[in-house]
Amino acid sequence: DYSHGTEFRCAWDEDSNPTSIRINKDTLSVSVFSRGINGDIITLVREKKSFGHTKAVNYICSIVDFTLDESSEYSLPFGGLYKKISKFKQRKIIEIETYDNSILEDYNKSPSLLFLKDGISCETQIKYNIGYDTLTNRISIPWFNKNNELVGIMGRLNKEELEEHESKYLPIIKFSKSNVLFGLNNNYKSIKEKSGIFIFESEKATMQLDSVGIPLGVSMGGSNLSLEHSILIKSMMLDTVILCMDEGFPEKDILSNIELLKTEGLFKSKVGYIYDENNEHLPKGSKCSPIDLGEDIFKKLIKNKVKWVN
Repeated sequence: DYSHGTEFRCAWDEDSNPTSIRINKDTLSVSVFSRGINGDIITLVREKKSFGHTKAVNYICSIVDFTLDESSEYSLPFGGLYKKISKFKQRKIIEIETYDNSILEDYNKSPSLLFLKDGISCETQIKYNIGYDTLTNRISIPWFNKNNELVGIMGRLNKEELEEHESKYLPIIKFSKSNVLFGLNNNYKSIKEKSGIFIFESEKATMQLDSVGIPLGVSMGGSNLSLEHSILIKSMMLDTVILCMDEGFPEKDILSNIELLKTEGLFKSKVGYIYDENNEHLPKGSKCSPIDLGEDIFKKLIKNKVKWVN
């Protein structure tokens, strides 16, 4: 191990190149050249120790002899770095119930033809543990927290045409969507490596994006970004954050969500939102998500219809 200018250099293990890991002293960004890993110091610990996010942060805190504030739900390493990037100082402890992943065995884990027609590949459906609940005739969509712990299951009615009294989406196992982001457990590594994230409303959009080879999406499961969502996103210290609301969502309401994503200080992200004001790509009244019409339209929206605010 040695220090050079603004960098620390070290090996992955005793048999590796002694300069294969580069750590920036100022930003704690990390590159592991021998393994194609890019991210931050937390990413490095996650990959090296096979830890989840919280366990990695706690491990780092133990190494640097930092004691976490017990009144905070979120881990604040390096003298409170995470606290400094958020203007929300006081947090209450939020207990999120988790379930053993064996529960998923109760649902037939198999790709849905309905989702396949919607542009979600079989490979992606397997990746996201899509299944089927025979009791409710619903496609099961498991939600996991950032540590890959099951917190709930949403159900999508397995039919294209709905009766007036039927709800397209209902929870099979109830949970609070405001505390988790769908897809973050699957896409955390890719998001950190690319240092960019796309935030959608529906689970379907994140899976559609994954199906075209872009595993950089997460979903709110609704149209309102919560404070907890914003903290999860800010804690990743990403270069680029883009909010991708459905067509027709009022711009003033988009801006309310955007306010929660703005960052200040050392780790300032470039924050923007897709807004096809004149419906050049998304048909008026369609309620389409930016990825609903395929990869080409999505890339055009990203290229031409992003409004940057930070």
